[in-house]
Amino acid sequence: MHRVRTMLRPARVRETTRAAAFRLLGERRFEDLRAAHVARKIRDGRYRPAEVDLLARFVHPGDSAIDVGANFGAYAYHLALLTGDSGRVFAFEAAPPTCRALRRVLASLDVAGRVEVVEKAVGDRRGTVAFVVPRRSDGSADAGRASALMSGGTGAAAANELAVPLTRLDDEIPPEREVSFVKIDIEGADLFALRGAEAIIARSRPALLIEVAPRLLARHGLSGADIDSFLHERGYVTYRYENAGAGPVPVAAADISGDLLAVHDTRTAQLEQ
Repeated sequence: MHRVRTMLRPARVRETTRAAAFRLLGERRFEDLRAAHVARKIRDGRYRPAEVDLLARFVHPGDSAIDVGANFGAYAYHLALLTGDSGRVFAFEAAPPTCRALRRVLASLDVAGRVEVVEKAVGDRRGTVAFVVPRRSDGSADAGRASALMSGGTGAAAANELAVPLTRLDDEIPPEREVSFVKIDIEGADLFALRGAEAIIARSRPALLIEVAPRLLARHGLSGADIDSFLHERGYVTYRYENAGAGPVPVAAADISGDLLAVHDTRTAQLEQ
C-alpha cells in the first residue's frame, strides 16, 4: 500500500502545480504555454501517433490533405511536411481555445503557411451545433474530449457548452482539389463527417483514418457496423495499424476500438510501399 501511495504522489503534485499555474496565469497565458510545450513535443517526436508512419504512402508533394478534429496539430504538422509548399492541409478544429492553440503550434513548427485552419465543426449539414468543451481538474479546457452534440443529448459534467459553426467537407474543399488523405477524430461523430464528404470520396478516393470509439459512437445512436457499411458500399477495405513490424492488418470497424485505416480497393497497392 505504501508503494501505491508513493507512485500516485507525483501525479497529484503535477495536477496541483497545473491548477496553481492556471489560477496564477489565467486561461489565455496558461494555454499559450501549453501550446508551446506541445509544439516542442511534436517537433522532437515525443508526441507522434503511430499511424504517422503510414502517411508518406498516401500523401506526396502538391497533394491536398484534411485533418478533422485537428486538436493541437500532431497530424496537420506531418501532413504539411509531406504536402510541401505546393500542397495544402485543411485543419478543422471547432473549439475556440484549441483552435487558437493549434494556430500557435503550427506557427512554432514553421508550417502555418501550408495549413488552412478552419474554425468549424464538421458534419453532414451546414448550420450551427452545440459544442461542449470539458474541463480538467486544473480548470483548463480538455481539448481531447471536446465534441459536437450532433444528435442532441447533453455534454460532459464541468463543461462549457457553446454554439459553433457546422459545415460539410464537400462545402469547404474546392472541387478542383484532389484530396489524397483524410483523418477524422471527432469523438464519435466521425460518420457524420464522412457523410458530408461524399463528393470528395467519390472523386478522389482518399485514404481515410477514422477513430472508432464504440462508447462515443453510441452517444449518437451509431456503431462500428454503421461505419463498415458506409465504407464498404464505397469500395473501401479497412485495416488497423499497431506498429511498423506488424504493418496494416485487415479488420472490420465493428471489431475494434481505436484508429481505423480505410483504403479504396483500387489503391491498396499503396500499403505495400
